[in-house]
Amino acid sequence: MKGAFGPDASRIASFFRFGCEDLLGIGVGLTVLGILALLRRNPRLLVGILCWVLPFGTVAILFKNEVQHDCWFVAARLPLFLALGVGAYELLAKAGARGAVAAATLAVAGRPGRRSRITPT
Repeated sequence: MKGAFGPDASRIASFFRFGCEDLLGIGVGLTVLGILALLRRNPRLLVGILCWVLPFGTVAILFKNEVQHDCWFVAARLPLFLALGVGAYELLAKAGARGAVAAATLAVAGRPGRRSRITPT
């Protein structure tokens, strides 16, 4: 690895891989739905989200000496949870009277497994 900064294909790919792992399948779908809704309803908020995610994520990707860059990716993607919330609202608003069933289904689908990666000491 030459130099402290520079592009590396594996680090670029890891931004998306860790994002999918953090959001799980349902979270990715809700985030995309929320981004599309924000594009229509509040593009200024979407620009604000991108003004955080793009520079923060870019620096985390390009700074090659940081070996725990996945932790920085969490901070880079924090504003995307606003879009995820908007996506969940859009989906549940369209569900109408079945909204409670849809909310329970989302909660179960997005719930990680019972196993924890952290081992008790």
